[in-house]
Amino acid sequence: MKHLLFVLLCCLWQPAFAQTQTQAKPASPEAIAPVVAERLAWTALRGHAIDLSVGADGAAFSLDPEGLVWMRRPGPASGWVNLPGVFARIDAANERSAWALDAQGLAWRYNGTFWQAVMSPAATDVGVGPTGQAYLATRDGALLRWDARQGFVAVAGAPAGVARVDVDDRDLPWVVLRDTTLQHYDGRAWGRLPGQAQDISAGVRNSGFMVSTAQQPLRWNAAVGAWSPLLAVASLVAAGPDNKPWIATPDGQIFTNDTGNPAKANRLAVESSVFSRSYVWRRVQGRAKTLSIAAKGQVMALGPDGEVWQWKGKDLWQRLPGTFERIAVGPSGNAMAVTAQGRIYNWRGSQWLEATGQALDVAITPQGAAWILLPNGSPAYWDPQGGWLSLNAPSTAVRLAVGSSNVPWVLTREGLVQSYEDGAWQPHEGVEATDLSISPEGTVFVVRKDRTPARYDDFLKRWESITTEAVAIAVGPGDKPWVVNPRGEVYASSLFEEAAVPGGECSAAVGGRVPDFRQADFRQLQGAARHIAIGKDGNVMVVDTDSNLAQWRNLSQRFRSFPGQMQRIAVAPDGKPWGVTAKGEVWRHDGSKWLLVRSIFTARDVAVACNGTVMAAASDESLYLYKPAQDTFEKVMTPRLDDPAPKGKKLALDPAGRPWTIRDDWVYRCDVQPCERQALRAKEIAIGPEGTLLAVDLDGVLQSFNARDNRWDRTGLMGVVGVSIGPGGKPWVVRNGTEVWASALFNRKEDRDDITAAATPSTPVNTTTAVSPFTFSTTLVFDEVPDLNQPSSPTWAHYLAIGASGKVMAVRRVGSDSLVAYDASKRGFVATGLAMPPGGEVDGLAIGVADSLWAWVHPVNGSVNGRLWTYKNGGWQAVGGVAAMGISDVPLPAFTKRWLDVAAPADGSVYVMGPDTGGTGVQDSTMYRYNPASNQFVVTSFQLPGNEDALAVEPSGPVWLVRSDTNSPFTRRAFQYLNNAFFERPTPAGLTLCPTFPASDRAVPGCIAAGANGSVFAIGLQGSAPRLLRWNAASLQWDVVVTSPAVTQIRYLAVATDGRPWMVASTDGTNYRVFKAR
Repeated sequence: MKHLLFVLLCCLWQPAFAQTQTQAKPASPEAIAPVVAERLAWTALRGHAIDLSVGADGAAFSLDPEGLVWMRRPGPASGWVNLPGVFARIDAANERSAWALDAQGLAWRYNGTFWQAVMSPAATDVGVGPTGQAYLATRDGALLRWDARQGFVAVAGAPAGVARVDVDDRDLPWVVLRDTTLQHYDGRAWGRLPGQAQDISAGVRNSGFMVSTAQQPLRWNAAVGAWSPLLAVASLVAAGPDNKPWIATPDGQIFTNDTGNPAKANRLAVESSVFSRSYVWRRVQGRAKTLSIAAKGQVMALGPDGEVWQWKGKDLWQRLPGTFERIAVGPSGNAMAVTAQGRIYNWRGSQWLEATGQALDVAITPQGAAWILLPNGSPAYWDPQGGWLSLNAPSTAVRLAVGSSNVPWVLTREGLVQSYEDGAWQPHEGVEATDLSISPEGTVFVVRKDRTPARYDDFLKRWESITTEAVAIAVGPGDKPWVVNPRGEVYASSLFEEAAVPGGECSAAVGGRVPDFRQADFRQLQGAARHIAIGKDGNVMVVDTDSNLAQWRNLSQRFRSFPGQMQRIAVAPDGKPWGVTAKGEVWRHDGSKWLLVRSIFTARDVAVACNGTVMAAASDESLYLYKPAQDTFEKVMTPRLDDPAPKGKKLALDPAGRPWTIRDDWVYRCDVQPCERQALRAKEIAIGPEGTLLAVDLDGVLQSFNARDNRWDRTGLMGVVGVSIGPGGKPWVVRNGTEVWASALFNRKEDRDDITAAATPSTPVNTTTAVSPFTFSTTLVFDEVPDLNQPSSPTWAHYLAIGASGKVMAVRRVGSDSLVAYDASKRGFVATGLAMPPGGEVDGLAIGVADSLWAWVHPVNGSVNGRLWTYKNGGWQAVGGVAAMGISDVPLPAFTKRWLDVAAPADGSVYVMGPDTGGTGVQDSTMYRYNPASNQFVVTSFQLPGNEDALAVEPSGPVWLVRSDTNSPFTRRAFQYLNNAFFERPTPAGLTLCPTFPASDRAVPGCIAAGANGSVFAIGLQGSAPRLLRWNAASLQWDVVVTSPAVTQIRYLAVATDGRPWMVASTDGTNYRVFKAR
């Protein structure tokens, strides 16, 4: 359908283009001659892009609307793979070489595995050619060229005002200037090209593409020196191999003229490079005959007699059981090995388990996929359904290596090096080798027959010598090799100290990793559990049958008790647990104690992603995202208002923090919008650090998601009731009710686990929680805040307000009213010099964004109508259609009600409550909201309870109202607006909400208040003793707070940005002053 719509759009567009071209002035030397647009076969690809680039090898890079990086390898069946990083511009040389600019315009360089920051000035664009030569267009319009020794240097003679840049196959730049004109450097001089452009992409053979300012893509024809149009509409263009264009339409949809496999470079190396590569070598204690290094830097070696040794750092080796001929270690620390008789064994953290099949050699990819070399020389990889699946044998292969691309490389008995690409074995001439290894980044290393190592330059198609001697080689992160010399001595070019601690790598390719476990891998552990969770670091925690927590210890092979009681548990990447209690509260552990996370919902599940993202599922199946800066949850909404929000009762997060859920017993993937229902009904779901996705179906069968074929595969494991996945895609399950079964143990440091458990108190009671930097308790000590201009006045404070910036203001009632502001340096209130708004007494005050003032003035003795005022341009202006305000409003009516409240949360909005006529009976009320974006007051759609008197608004949006019932003396009730409805929040028995004196009065504004951190307080009365009420969102109840010193009456309330309440109160029943909590 997308393809059809795109073709129709192009057909509708073509006459407009022709008409535009024919209307061009014929005298203009830069006019583009009217020609028939070139019709290309476009293929629509999934996704949307704000930038797009295609490398010389056909690998495409794009940035989605959020700036996330996606890469697509060539081929019609390929899909997009999420890479690390968030950027504003990107350009790629090939799959393993790209440059990007972040939001600040700073340059980053991609090496095929991770991004590295590059010293550079702020820039608007970056371009890179097929050889990797990069250019930068700075924010001041200069053009810079990358020099490996000097960094970015200015390009002499380049035009000024460069806005866009790209680089062709001769390392020559093509640029778009700020005035939209184009220039190109031909190797001798800069020349101006016809036309005006908004984007440029250089191709090969002196060709290129541009998008005109009218969103017209065009191809450069060097033979005639003119641009020829393509039948399309675009905002971005990228030149692919053989000048096949890719485009992104104005709404971001991606189309390509060629998804196919690009031709291989026809340069074959028949000689080694004249250059050699030098490393700094360090002797490592011990002797070996072969080595293996994992993607995270874990090292294993086989000694001279085949004994197994594991590197522990600082020249320490740990002896493991077994004697083997070949060995390979995976990213999780597990290993595979082959005996002299060809038998295959898997190391599962504590023991060797024999696997099926026979092999000459073994290899494990950086993603953890297992490969073997069969006795006939054929490489084979493990498939959970089909066992070992082999490729065509390259005859006499004796060594095997497989990198992150899953392309096998072999070494034959004759010393030839070959790789399996496009269904055939490709030779890599110029070397005769005896050993072979591939780094996690994909670089190939060999040991030649003359006992010198070499490194393969994939772009130049040649071998580079390495200055040392060796008979065996293994390569770790950063292309850093270890070698064994002819005397069996081990030398290392890096000790990988930073990478020594194992743990899963975050990868957003959900379901792309083949599950690396079999039924035979599982063994039952001592202990019983109802729920299980594993962190990226391998920390395993369970909820036992009594809801108590326990933590696994490798050393004792037992679960140890951990303080706390939970119904559901999750483990963060740093090993710290999160939990949901039976009351639906969400708690997090900070390494020494449990902390209650403020929330407005009752939780039923919590999940933590490999990247640290935390989400919770509420009792109504809504999802909430944890905001660390505010230590609170925010409801997950979709960017498009017409898309349904994601929902689920069970929750798992992919490594990038995107949810998969279970709703109505169906699995939903919510990394797309709207969520897509999967062809599986399930009761539990889990995602591992590397993207392994498992679910427990309704029959208790464990199933794995295969992203390549978009299907669910039965693993054969039955009776499962719970599952979690650790590093390397290794799951633990709860079976047969409460049995705990593990497919692997995870090598992690446990030295501080007992200390952490011993230091952790039991889960705190609900009325105590950490709200940094203010710790709430059931008794709060208050200090008086004096009026420094009237220090002797017994009564001075009338009203109080605190803004999102922390500004505190009060109305002084000594003689004539005046406004005062709190001075933190003087610890008291000082005069502001601002006049009071006219027309009556201020009985509602709010401080909005940028410390704007909004005041409600009620009539004196009913002589005038009440009105809302705002302070602007040095004076008070009435809000009610006054042209000088510059505000388009309803307009607000003239209010006759005595009390009216106003609130101004941190998002710039202003809420106003009213009007009604006062008196008994239910009075109709209306709530108005000012939207700063539209500069309008509008009537909200809230269905109000009626008789509202007081108003507060939380920063995340929930509105609070206090209603006075129709009986006399009035009783008052609090309501919170959530999920399109008002919910009553009853006060504890024996407590009066928002008391008045006398009790027959209606409630007054200021008796309920919300702080910028989300804390909500209200005034209460317990018998004759005033109390503060604090809303506990986790337990959905009010906590009663005693004030010290004791007060006889609390009249007004405000909450500071850190959650501390301030109040206008009296200690003697006569004089009213301001107090703030310590």
